[in-house]
Amino acid sequence: MPEKFLTISIPAYNDSKSLLKLVTEAQLLCNELKLDFDVLIINDGSYDDTLKVANELALKYNNIRIINHEKNLGFGETLKEVFMVPKAEWVLFLPGDNQFPVSNLTDLLEIKDNYDYILGFRKFRKDLYHRLIYSRLYNTMVSLLSGHKVKDVNSIVFFRPSIFNTIKLTGNTAFVHAEFFIKASNANFRITEFEVVHQEREFGFGSGGNPRVIAGTIGELLLFFLKKWR
Repeated sequence: MPEKFLTISIPAYNDSKSLLKLVTEAQLLCNELKLDFDVLIINDGSYDDTLKVANELALKYNNIRIINHEKNLGFGETLKEVFMVPKAEWVLFLPGDNQFPVSNLTDLLEIKDNYDYILGFRKFRKDLYHRLIYSRLYNTMVSLLSGHKVKDVNSIVFFRPSIFNTIKLTGNTAFVHAEFFIKASNANFRITEFEVVHQEREFGFGSGGNPRVIAGTIGELLLFFLKKWR
C-alpha cells in the first residue's frame, strides 16, 4: 500500500529563498485540504543555503524528507529521483524555483480520478522570448518523433507512481521529462494536459536556457529515437 496519499516532490538547485516560500505554502494548502501528504526535497549540490533551508524546514515540519547530492549531478539525474523515489498514491512534481504555485494542486485533484498522468500546460507562460521559442521547437520535436502531441512537456506533472511498475526512466539530461511522457503514452496510461498557472521566477535564475543544457537534451532525444528505430 502507498505510504501517503500525496508526495510533493521538489528538485532544488540554489533555490533557498523560493524553496522556503514554496514548502511553506504547500504545508498550508495541504493541511487546509486535509490531505495525508509528505514533501520530498532533492538538493542537487546547491552552493547557496538551499540545504540549510531544507534542514530548517524539516525541523519545523515532521513530514519532510531530504535527499542531498554532495555535488551537482544535473537536472536529468535529479528528475529521475523526483519521479521514481516517491511511493505515495499520487505525486506532484513542483520545481524548487516556485514558478508553479502550489495552488494548482486544487484543480488537479478535481480531475485526478480520470487519469494516471496529468501534465501541466502553461497557456500564459512567464518566460523570456528565447525560452518560449526553444520550448515550442522542442515540444514539436517530441510530438513528431513520439507520435503523441504535447504542448508543454517540461511542465509540472501530477501522476500515479505505480506507472513505474511498467516503465523505467534511463535518461541523463532534462530529456527525462519527455522520456516519462513518451513511455507513459506508449504504455497506454491515461494522460491529459491541463492548464496550470505559471508565474515569473522571483529569485535567482534557471539553467534551462543554457546552450549546453539544450544541446544535451536534444541530443539525448534524437539518440532515444535512433535506438528505437534500429
